[in-house]
Amino acid sequence: MIPIRFILIFLFVSFGHVENMLYGQEPYVKVLGIADGAPSTTIYDLYVAKNGLLFLGTDKGLYSYDGIDFFKYEFIESLAVGVNGILEDDKGVIWCKNFSNQIFYVSGNNLLLEQHTAKYLNKSETNLIDFKVNDNRIIIATERKILSISITGNIKVLYQITSRDDRESVTSIEYDPKSKNIYAGATHDLITLFPNGEFKTNHSTFGQNEILLFDGKPFVAFQGSKNEITNFNGSRFSKPTAPLGSLIKLSEANNKLWASTSKGVFSMDTDKKKNKQTTTVRSESHRYCW
Repeated sequence: MIPIRFILIFLFVSFGHVENMLYGQEPYVKVLGIADGAPSTTIYDLYVAKNGLLFLGTDKGLYSYDGIDFFKYEFIESLAVGVNGILEDDKGVIWCKNFSNQIFYVSGNNLLLEQHTAKYLNKSETNLIDFKVNDNRIIIATERKILSISITGNIKVLYQITSRDDRESVTSIEYDPKSKNIYAGATHDLITLFPNGEFKTNHSTFGQNEILLFDGKPFVAFQGSKNEITNFNGSRFSKPTAPLGSLIKLSEANNKLWASTSKGVFSMDTDKKKNKQTTTVRSESHRYCW
């Protein structure tokens, strides 16, 4: 939960006329707050759609921002209004989830509940960890399983954790539409699921992680005590902890991999495994950047 008045919103991601300013002498950063019409002081997620709209997942629901106005999407039915996990499918539809095991998609000005996943999660009494949407199916991760649910409601288990260790859980998933591979992070492992049903497991550091597909390759941000960025083979950046601070989020923009941290925002050179600080905006009471 990041107070919006201290969130960095990089307009080069959303609006092309600012794009070149990033590569000048001074990066262009705009800070938005309640005085600018922001809907809430609590932000869970940000996503820039292909059409240039910035979507915000807040404790009050899903909003979009076009550079001038904020617009709220209304729930038709929902157990909770706070949303995160914003993504865009291959058809340009925006999706998100709330904190009560429900997945939604934007239709017009509304957020509609995805009924097949809601039915499964309610029946199985398990928690939704992460999800992706592509190729007319929804891929969901629960604590112990990764499943595919078709648009007709057919369910297929793609992977299941068999360890008896209660601490072992899926923490994040990513989907590559080109290779059809699914990349998953668990508390002890990094897992690659191939389209033919086979999978490969690489042992990793214990803890929470986030996966981002960049330039066709999966990268992992380990949060917590490890606090580093690696590829799926475990090769890490040269100085992962000291310059980066506490990792918050990985993102992609302008063909670069970015890390938002407690010490500012860094662009990552994935070939040389180095990082370069782009800018730092801090407040007196909150140092985190999104």
